Amino acid sequence: MALPQLQEDFRDKDTQDFLTTFKNKGTGKYNIKNLSYPENLGKDPDVQHYVAFFINVRGKSKFNNQTVFGSPQTTLDNVQVGVGQNRLDPNRTGDQILAAGVVGGAQIGGASGLLSNALEGKFSPAKIASTVAKSAIGAAAGAAAIKGAEALGAIEPDTLKRISDVITLHIQDKPSTNYSVNYQDKEIGTLGGLLAGGTSMTDMTESMRDIGKDVGQAGITALVAAVSTAFGGPAGNLLELGTKQKTNSFREQFFESVDFRTFNFRHTFMPRSQLEGENIKRILNLFKFHMHPELSKAGLFYIYPSEFEIKYFYRDKENTYFDKISSCVLEDMSVDYGGDIFSTFDDGNPVEINLTLKFKELELLTKDRITQGY
Repeated sequence: MALPQLQEDFRDKDTQDFLTTFKNKGTGKYNIKNLSYPENLGKDPDVQHYVAFFINVRGKSKFNNQTVFGSPQTTLDNVQVGVGQNRLDPNRTGDQILAAGVVGGAQIGGASGLLSNALEGKFSPAKIASTVAKSAIGAAAGAAAIKGAEALGAIEPDTLKRISDVITLHIQDKPSTNYSVNYQDKEIGTLGGLLAGGTSMTDMTESMRDIGKDVGQAGITALVAAVSTAFGGPAGNLLELGTKQKTNSFREQFFESVDFRTFNFRHTFMPRSQLEGENIKRILNLFKFHMHPELSKAGLFYIYPSEFEIKYFYRDKENTYFDKISSCVLEDMSVDYGGDIFSTFDDGNPVEINLTLKFKELELLTKDRITQGY
């Protein structure tokens, strides 16, 4: 069985584990009982569409397996996180740290060789070979330094861990997905366009006499334009004005990059009981908690925030009519208390709370991922 299929199998099994927990009213490996809104989610006919926010925390987080907002933040060992995505594998952070040492050492070694050559004023083949050798020696030294630092505990790789807490909310706003890629227009130039075959509008049966005439005029135009530019004169403009022709620069669109997708969610909470109000507060606190970083023990570093995996569901299965969402970070969160006219219950709990979330996907999509439903 191919690896991508294995990855989807892991994903499907994890989804089934969640659905089993959801169907059994919170009894299972996932904690959803106090993290769902409304209370009748998935039970009443009008709240059968829901979205689940799975949370992946940093393995080195000091909050792992501690009580956070009234429930233990339990990490799960039997869940694969972030596999098969079009980005650096989050499960191979040790390799990434080692690569940093290799690349950094090679850069230092190469820079020292170039500096030595520059000071001596010599760039012979032997000197170039010496610089390459110094880069290789630097790469080996960088790798050894990283391994030594890991052995001493000075550098510690970090991997993601799925926690049992899953926030499940009724879908109130229509789901939407935006795909965007970037192109940059560039000029090939008249000569490049001619050599590349001209435009698709060109009649290749046109007489060589006419083609030669165009080429000759293009050469004269280029020469006049160059002279005009060099001496700051109007010759090029006058030639264009007289012939009423402008050289075709053969502009084409070149593919540049793919944009990261963003996903917005809006939810209105209107608690109908004290318990539901407490659950809403717990949900808001959990989103806030996992979107922010934490400080290392000495306070010198920020440890990255948690990541989220988001899935749509309808009744008792994943809704495959919506696009799948890869690992995300919570980029923006806003909370409005009290509705249009601020009002609370007798205990101070707002009668209405409006939540807006903006997530950014961490991988860049390709055709391969699109065929898998993203």
